[in-house]
Parts: sequence; structure tokens; C-alpha cells
Amino acid sequence: MFRSFLCFIIFFPVYALSQSNFKKGYLLTSAKDTIKGFVDFQEHKKSPSAVNFKRSTDGTVEIFNPTNCSGYGIDGFEYYESHLVKVSLSAVDINKVSNGLDSSSVQIPVFLEVIQKGKNLTLYAYTDVIKTRFYLLASNDKQPYELMRQVYMDHEGAKNLIRLNTYRGQLNTAAGLFDVKNKIDEKKLKNLRYGKREILEVVSIINEQKIVRSQLKSTRFFAGTGMIATYTRYSGAYFLAGENATNGKSFSPFVSLGLDIFANPAVGKSLFRLEAGVNSSKNHIYNGLWDHKFDYFTVTLAPQFIYNFYNAEALKIYAGGGVSVGYAKYTNNEVRRYYTIDKELYEVRDAIDFTPVNWSVITKIGVVFDKKFELSAGYFPGAPLATYSGFKVKATKLSFGVNYLFGGH
Repeated sequence: MFRSFLCFIIFFPVYALSQSNFKKGYLLTSAKDTIKGFVDFQEHKKSPSAVNFKRSTDGTVEIFNPTNCSGYGIDGFEYYESHLVKVSLSAVDINKVSNGLDSSSVQIPVFLEVIQKGKNLTLYAYTDVIKTRFYLLASNDKQPYELMRQVYMDHEGAKNLIRLNTYRGQLNTAAGLFDVKNKIDEKKLKNLRYGKREILEVVSIINEQKIVRSQLKSTRFFAGTGMIATYTRYSGAYFLAGENATNGKSFSPFVSLGLDIFANPAVGKSLFRLEAGVNSSKNHIYNGLWDHKFDYFTVTLAPQFIYNFYNAEALKIYAGGGVSVGYAKYTNNEVRRYYTIDKELYEVRDAIDFTPVNWSVITKIGVVFDKKFELSAGYFPGAPLATYSGFKVKATKLSFGVNYLFGGH
């Protein structure tokens, strides 16, 4: 069972990474004609360099890039325009910044994400491996220009970190161009962060329009229950660690509650999960002469990363992993020795000193039906319950659970 579980985790992504996620949308041709169809909607940390497009649900996939189309959109989600723009090459990560001002740039065609299109300005975003940049296009201009932010080390010898926040002045100039300077909070502008939310607030004032907030929630809660199969064993130099020992196997229920945080709620492919659970276990390890019984009640907290390799509306299939940290309370903890002949009790030894806090890596697979019901299986390869100089007690677990998801994604 464990081998099959691990094989699924390793080989299923090879198939799943090629999965498409076509949504209703449109393509703007180079002549600015609109073609209705379906756009492959994917999560991406960087701005897309190409897009897959189909004219019908069963049509042939066509690939477009910024040189052979004017843009594309996914209805209700994302919109991109193709532009030939200057892209600054200076790093802003303090571990990668240059010594002295780096004003290098390259002019290339790119897909710019439309953040807001207003009567005065259009705000765009573009992200590559170096950084995220924001662009403005005035209503009376033809090409967007970058809102500049530069970070570098002073090469005069002091090695001070210099932040050149030119974008604040650029936004102030744009406000003056459309005669709305009196509506901008100057103090706020002088301390404005280079972030999407902050810049969008200023652009919205210049455009004299309200910010349209996404109606999609980035979080959801869930509750679940299931069964855990626990396999306890000794390892090392101990009389219950030999080949003659019968290791403990137990089956017990568990309940869990948790929170999912989506990287992109519009796509719903990847998410961070924080799961809390409780379960109990009765354990018995023996070899005919020695006998160890103990029970424990565990409260766990498990942060996990989950990726929906198959991500259709009605069915999602995922794999994930993380770490489970537990706090356990042990009871009925006794090690007994029996006579060899008549099996009568001979002595009771001091109980094993278990560690109250334990942890284990987790791997999980699961399916989600209709965005509401989730079935999952989890593998915990081995949490150390007790550690001595010559031996250890470990617990390996396999879980099978069902969750109800509050709020469809």
C-alpha cells in the first residue's frame, strides 16, 4: 500500500502538469479584431510569454505571443495587452542589488496585465525573474512607461543602501497632467509603497473611479473526520526490537478542522493548508516474553502545500505534503515481563519515557467533488515517540479521511 501511494505521488505529476484549464475569453488580433473563444487559464508567478487559445471547446489549440496578437482576456478574471516597452533590468532584492546605480534596460514586446483601465490612465503590471514592475499609459499616449524604482549600494565607500523611488514623482506628474493634484494626499504619496494595492489607489483617484474588488475569496474553511491506521515499533538494541516482536497495529478515528489559502482563487490550483486534528491510539507490542501496552491522545497542527494536478470544475485531484507537529498525552503505559513456562506475570518495569512533542513529514493525495466534498489519504513515515541512547519507539501512520469544504473554489 505504501509503495503504491509513493508511486502515485512521484509519477502522477508527469501527466498532470500538462493539463489545460480553458475558460471563456477572447483574443485581440494584431489588427485589434476580437475573436471569442477559450483561453488556457493557468497560475503563474511570472507574466505569461505566450497563451494557448481555442476558437471552440473542441477546436485546435493555437499559441499566441506578444508579437502576433494585441492581447487577450479571460472573462471575469484577467486581461492582458501586448506592448513594446522598456523593461528595467536592475534588481531590487537587497541580496542582488548592484554597486552603484544600474540604469540598464531592454525594449521588448511583452504581455502587460491590465490592473485598471480608466478615462485618464491605464495601470499595468509585468513580472519576470528579476522583479515586478508597474506601467502607466496616459489616454493621450501610445506606449506605456515604467514606474521606476531602483535599489543599489552606494559605491562611494559607505556601502549604504540607496532607494530611488522615482515612481512617486511620476504619479504626481500624472495627477497634475489631468488636474487632480488637489485630490492626492501629498504626505501619503511621499511614503507610497511600490505595491499593486497602493499604486492602484492613487491611479483610481486620477481616473476618478472606484476600485473594483475581486468577489472571489482567497480562503475557505473545512471540517473532516476519518480513520488512522497506526503502526508502532521498536528499533535498536532493545528486547522488543527483535524479529520475534509483534509490532503494534491500531485503528482509530480522528477529527480535523482547517483553513485553505489559495495562491490564486480564480484558478484554484495551488493552496496552503493549515490543519488541526485530534486522534487517539491504543498500542500493543509484544514478543511472548515481554509486553508493552500504551495509549495516547494527540493534538496535531499540520501546515501543508497542496497542488491540484487535475483541476476541472466538478473534479479535482491533488497531491501535497508538509509537516505534522503533535502534542501527545500517554496513559496505561506499562512494560511487563512474563514467565516463560506458564506465562504468569513476573515483573512490571518502569514505563517508557515518551516525548510529549513529536513531528513527522506528511505526504497526501486526494480528490475533491463538486467543490464541496474531499476524500484523502495521508502517509506519515515515522514520528519518534521515544528516543533513548540505544533504541527508539516510532509510529508510522496512514490516514483515510473525508472533508466538507465551506465555500466553493
